[in-house]
Amino acid sequence: MNDGKTEVAIFNKNNCNLEDVTVNGVMIRTKNTIRVLGVTMDTTLSWHEHVNNTVNNVQSKINAIQMIQQYFITDELLQLLKMYCYPSLYYASGVWLNPSFNTKLKSRLCTASGRILSVIKIGSFQNLHKQFTIATPEMWQNY
Repeated sequence: MNDGKTEVAIFNKNNCNLEDVTVNGVMIRTKNTIRVLGVTMDTTLSWHEHVNNTVNNVQSKINAIQMIQQYFITDELLQLLKMYCYPSLYYASGVWLNPSFNTKLKSRLCTASGRILSVIKIGSFQNLHKQFTIATPEMWQNY
């Protein structure tokens, strides 16, 4: 065990204050959120922190693309958005984007996805959104 890298998060339906854990005489602090392979999990698995981080990351990417969008035709721009933004937005969605996923968080993801496609000046991007999202179609049936 690497004392400097080890973190402990105890997952529980109810958010509770937990004390630090001692392993082999080494004090390890408990955390409310833990990041594993790019996915931020909070101790209640509500995914708020993960969605906030993801939406902020995607917004930064959108801003970067908007600065250079004049150098691309629409098809190239669409491909760039598809390969650069969507993988960040739906990374590991099989883990956290489940049928009981919070409606407000789902709406934030949908809005972020719409922002990605709004870079392309087209009348309606709803069909493009459904085409390029990695999430299952059932997740977006109400949108």
